[in-house]
Amino acid sequence: MPRVEPPPAGTRLRWMDPITALLLTIAAVSAAFLWAGNQNRSR
Repeated sequence: MPRVEPPPAGTRLRWMDPITALLLTIAAVSAAFLWAGNQNRSR
């Protein structure tokens, strides 16, 4: 599984925005579950 590097502090995204942080967290969790499901199905 490739490591995800955090973006530099100079990006335009507002990482301190609580709504953006919440959406990013939900997206990350969803992606992790989908990735795990695909890995389990392939075996």
